[in-house]
Amino acid sequence: SALLRHCAQEPSLGPRQRAAVARLAVQQGSVYSLSAFNIALLELPRALAASQASSAQDVEGCKELSVAAREVCQALAVEVGHAGQVSEALATVLRGMLQPQGRISSPEVQAHTLQCALAS
Repeated sequence: SALLRHCAQEPSLGPRQRAAVARLAVQQGSVYSLSAFNIALLELPRALAASQASSAQDVEGCKELSVAAREVCQALAVEVGHAGQVSEALATVLRGMLQPQGRISSPEVQAHTLQCALAS
């Protein structure tokens, strides 16, 4: 959780660094896989949006982070191992996108959330 939050919220991280942090988080996520999956669905889209906003010139780094985010979400969904729990986590995040004052409010974050959900 802490690594994924750091990945999304640390302004000094570039896209390649964010990708490295996200990949490290998936290695640590197997202990509490459902919690890590929920956090990944919320924080990785924010990391992608923040990275694109701050590193527009590093297109390759942004692509690497996008691939890493999808891989991390997919790996954590597999780690959860229970289709019902994964579906419930996805439904909760997607419902959050519908709320005007929800945690997923910007169009960029919503688009990245959908990509992560599809990868899961």
